Amino acid sequence: MRPVYSFFLTLLLSCITYGQKKTFDKYDVIINYNSKKGKYGLITHKDKIIISPTYDYIKYFADEQVALAKKKFKWCFIVLPAKQKTFLSYEEIKHFNGPLFIVVKKGKYGLIDKYGKEVLSPFLDKIYNPSYGLAITKKDNFYGLLNLNGEIVASAKYDNIQLLDDTSYLIVVNNKFGVIKENGSISINPQFDNIYSFNKNLYRFINGGKYGLISKDGKVFVPAKYDLIFYNENNDTAYASLDDETGIISLLDGKFTNIKDIPSSIPMVNIHDKNKVFTGVANLEGTKAFQNFIKMNLNYPIKAIEKKTKGTVLVKFVVEKDGTISNIKIIRDIGDGCGEEVIRVLKLIKKWKPDTDNGKAVQTHYKIPIRFNTY
Repeated sequence: MRPVYSFFLTLLLSCITYGQKKTFDKYDVIINYNSKKGKYGLITHKDKIIISPTYDYIKYFADEQVALAKKKFKWCFIVLPAKQKTFLSYEEIKHFNGPLFIVVKKGKYGLIDKYGKEVLSPFLDKIYNPSYGLAITKKDNFYGLLNLNGEIVASAKYDNIQLLDDTSYLIVVNNKFGVIKENGSISINPQFDNIYSFNKNLYRFINGGKYGLISKDGKVFVPAKYDLIFYNENNDTAYASLDDETGIISLLDGKFTNIKDIPSSIPMVNIHDKNKVFTGVANLEGTKAFQNFIKMNLNYPIKAIEKKTKGTVLVKFVVEKDGTISNIKIIRDIGDGCGEEVIRVLKLIKKWKPDTDNGKAVQTHYKIPIRFNTY
């Protein structure tokens, strides 16, 4: 899952070369032709000067009708069309949401509106870009949540916070995972080894190496006793493996049915796929099964999120004759915990169905890319 950020119409002028003009909304951003270093301003499409090109930097926000300008290390807001100026004494300023801006003062983060009024006094160590209505905050190596109005909905007291779906976030306390809603209420207390998005009604959780299902209001639907559970959106069922049995869990009553007893009319995911690329995840064969497993188990490391680290981790490993996985090695890493996360997820696979040659199980080597994209 992944986050979709709210983007506002902004124009970053640092990319404009000397002597150019950039059209945006009802204004053009210009650079002073008579200045060696280049100074920025705003004019109308009819070349009427709105803001004289005397600034070292300008960022124009069309939705808010405000320009953020900088001259000799001093910031100011210029509200249009009245050209009302507010001078600001902050080290850094960037857009947060709507009329609100993130500011940094003496290394601490806070929020102000477009008139320079403080909405949240700078006391946080970090405010991250908002997604799905909330922003993660950091204070003394603990994490909290802030809504788009600048109100704290969860104080910074959690070891980690990650986006889970479009209405909820994962919270971590002493390596135990729970769920907090966007209004700050806790729907699942931190008690599980991990929690994953599953479908619109359920989360998948793991405890003691076993998987189960829990409703979004915190009621256990399927106890944690399965080696693997993953969702099949084609028929709104859950595939699961338990010891040496593979089958389907009904999402109506939680009942497990062995695959041998499943009617042939029910579509399965790549069972006995002769054109497989990967040989089974817990006896569920096929590339799609493996991709689903990775998608539902991979967590984006918080350090990588903070640094906006993205790219592809290349990993190789061996599936032994008995189906165990061995010799996991990262060939290409992108850092910030991504390689370690790939190794962790691969080790969750308890048993692969080994490849065969003339009916005999053989050792098989794999090399796969796993992509990380910031949310």
